[in-house]
Amino acid sequence: MKTSSFDSSTFYKNLENDINRSIHASTNCLTFTKAFGAELEHHLNRVLIYREIIKKHLDILNAPSKEEISVIAIRLVDCGEKVDNLEETIYGLNQAQKKNILQLSKIKLDMGDLLAELNKEASYLHQQKIQSLEIELAKLKHLFNK
Repeated sequence: MKTSSFDSSTFYKNLENDINRSIHASTNCLTFTKAFGAELEHHLNRVLIYREIIKKHLDILNAPSKEEISVIAIRLVDCGEKVDNLEETIYGLNQAQKKNILQLSKIKLDMGDLLAELNKEASYLHQQKIQSLEIELAKLKHLFNK
């Protein structure tokens, strides 16, 4: 290491550069690359073996695999979205139903008022007919009595 200053940041930068050179010198060769590749292949083979063993154990325990859990999770999310849409639709329908019930109650009140008015009018017309019939009867009596 070539440090001529007491500045700590310069010291650590130089130390980092020295370590990087050392790492590059030891790893930047064909022997290391071949050994690293062989170890990586060996590790990959072990991972594949472990995956098979885990899959067999899951099958024995009748437990779902990662893929099956993923499919179920996707379905769960889809169902959750559908439930949300249904809740919104039901809320909208309930609001419309409340509005319709309010309108129907107003119409019922108006119809009650109209019915009372019609009953009054019918009673008046009935009374008028009776009076006109009584007058005609009196006239007819008067004609026959002469």
